[in-house]
Amino acid sequence: MRNGRSGLVFFLLGAGFMLIETKAVKELGLVFGNTWLTIGLAIAGILTMSFLANLVVRIFKIRMSLIWFALLLASIGVGYLMTRVGYHNSDISGKVLCIAVLTCPLFFSGILFSALISDAEDISSIMAANLLGAMFGGMMEYNSMYFGFGALYLLAMGFYAFAFLLYSLRPDISGVVTAK
Repeated sequence: MRNGRSGLVFFLLGAGFMLIETKAVKELGLVFGNTWLTIGLAIAGILTMSFLANLVVRIFKIRMSLIWFALLLASIGVGYLMTRVGYHNSDISGKVLCIAVLTCPLFFSGILFSALISDAEDISSIMAANLLGAMFGGMMEYNSMYFGFGALYLLAMGFYAFAFLLYSLRPDISGVVTAK
């Protein structure tokens, strides 16, 4: 990723991650009640998924592959479908399923970020672009007040799909475009 698109890819990854993260915290609050314990557990789950993604990339030496984008988009799509059907069961299995569905996209997003950053040359500018993207995603999160939580899924899918498009159109080492 030696061209200028890499900063935009990380910007979009940051925006999508922030949308998925805030959506997870809010929806877990709806399922379990908005208490300090729920918010603490949601943040612990987010950090755990990020840690596990980094661990998987490090142990298995995962390189960037377009399959991770597909798995991320699929996991967000499952979450979107579950919000349409409803998963707010009172039994423990429904709540465990809710936690798994809400945190799974964070795992795949973490794998993407870790695999992509291992190929980056200028880490400081990449991290700055990612942080700006996260701030932008936080601003876009306010769309849920008007469009609802389901819109955050679609908006995050749009950010990740655009990042996928930019990444898939990158030139390889020889300068030849890898996807048309």
